[in-house]
Amino acid sequence: MTKRTYIIIIALLVALDVATGFWYIVNHINTDGKSDLFDRRSELIAAADTIADTFVPDKFEVSENNAYFVSKEPANDDDAQTYYASIKRIKSKLPTEINGNKNIDAIFAAIADKAFPQSHSNYQSGIHAFLKTPVFNANGVDYKALDTEPTITQKYGNVQGVKIYPTFSSRGYLVMAISLTSYDSGKKREKIYYVNYNRRGQSVLSFNSIFASNSEDALLTLVNNKIESLADDEGMPLHKATRLSANVYARKRGIFFVYQAGEIADESEGMIEIFLSFKALQKHLTSSFQALVSENGDYQEYKPITFKPKAQERKGGDQLNLYLSFLPANVKEISSTTFEAYVVNDSNYYVQTLIMKTDGAAWSAVFNAVVEPNSKLFVADIERSQLASLERLCVQTLAWKQDKTFMLKPALSTELRLDCTKFYKLHT
Repeated sequence: MTKRTYIIIIALLVALDVATGFWYIVNHINTDGKSDLFDRRSELIAAADTIADTFVPDKFEVSENNAYFVSKEPANDDDAQTYYASIKRIKSKLPTEINGNKNIDAIFAAIADKAFPQSHSNYQSGIHAFLKTPVFNANGVDYKALDTEPTITQKYGNVQGVKIYPTFSSRGYLVMAISLTSYDSGKKREKIYYVNYNRRGQSVLSFNSIFASNSEDALLTLVNNKIESLADDEGMPLHKATRLSANVYARKRGIFFVYQAGEIADESEGMIEIFLSFKALQKHLTSSFQALVSENGDYQEYKPITFKPKAQERKGGDQLNLYLSFLPANVKEISSTTFEAYVVNDSNYYVQTLIMKTDGAAWSAVFNAVVEPNSKLFVADIERSQLASLERLCVQTLAWKQDKTFMLKPALSTELRLDCTKFYKLHT
């Protein structure tokens, strides 16, 4: 049987449906102090332009811009229902302050160079140019711009997207990812580029500021040695790199060299990242970057952002249905596995959902979020030791629709009792 055969479902209201199109951002923080990868030396610390013991969490702002285009005439004379369509999307989670500093034009210029190569390092002009014109699967198409996403048949559609978001930060550096995607006739293409930023020195970490001069040949040898190891030991279908990728990003223990689809493997394998530890790279790193790593700490990872499609309604979905479901992480070890908890909204309504638990004397909130129509939302990973605290729950909900009229649904408050012994039994 498959893993999903053993999903334990507890009905809060009525029915079940699992849909896509949700995203969430969870920050995982590991403050394990300063790295011991390199010896600390005062002259290196000075070279890194560090600010001793200064660490202010970065601030970010999420924004989204879209442009929609459609041909004025059908794509074919004998098909009046199918038009050329083009959609451009930009979604970003950009810093407004880095380590307390608002003067961060340098990182915006570096992002613009990778996201919008023709922008001449001007981020706003890059956005404007990207959204200004469509991309069609034919030349000479006379088109018009729309205010909302096309609802016509898009057999001849082309979608391009730009996503910009933080992927990793620490005391020493912030890493921003730039994802360029396109969908052409159902085929997805994606390239990802990275910008590394010195949070202490408030400057972009270029390739030459990370790696010592004249180190390219030695670095390429290290990369190819790692490729050979991955191919031999793990069976990865990789081939030798003919050049050293300058698209790199730093993490907690080393640096990733990024190769786009088709560069060191078949294009179907997608993007390939080759990891080399700081210890392996030590003699090839600049003294200033070594100092930045030596004084590092307060590591934080970010989930990628995604384009969030407009919630879709379905026939029969105006009956309010909400479920709390539990999925075993390892069904082969059902007696000891952890469970993933989800709220599943099988209706055309947005549902504000509050889940609370009690110790018998008072209540405390464990989940509070809006669950979009016909979607699911992750609640938590649950260990076996935590089940006892979840035997008695209370769920409160408030439902509505956005940007349209709807039938009023009553606010609800329901108490549940879970039989936690059934979590670790098959066929229950």
